[in-house]
Amino acid sequence: MARYTTTFRSNRSIEETFAYFSDFVNALEWDPSVRSAQRSDDGPIVVGSEFLLDAVFAGRVQHLTYSVTAIELLHRVVFEAAIPFGRSVDTITFAPVLGGCRVTYDAQLQLRGAFKLLEPVMALLFRRTGNRARVGMIEVLA
Repeated sequence: MARYTTTFRSNRSIEETFAYFSDFVNALEWDPSVRSAQRSDDGPIVVGSEFLLDAVFAGRVQHLTYSVTAIELLHRVVFEAAIPFGRSVDTITFAPVLGGCRVTYDAQLQLRGAFKLLEPVMALLFRRTGNRARVGMIEVLA
């Protein structure tokens, strides 16, 4: 399994930070690999809410449908997407700190079948993509 985890501080309130990151359409603003993002349903974001993203990974555009599989208000949101070679699971957690909150982004790429043999290469690509997204997340919170 390829994994990327990062933690950073937001000077925004936990309410504002949680609302921003739980709306995965905003990935278009902070993840340079995302080419388009839209929500496929309306209303509050709840378990089952879906987001359609086109993202470049390993030089190819991937059409992804992310679903919210868990959400705990002001604490955690989990997005999952089936991909041609496995599953992507992104867990974002939030913790209050003086003057803002701490955000931890944990992305896992669970490979299946013969793609498991490519795990070392995928881990490198995943880390590179994650580092670029981290810079974007910090910049949008500034």
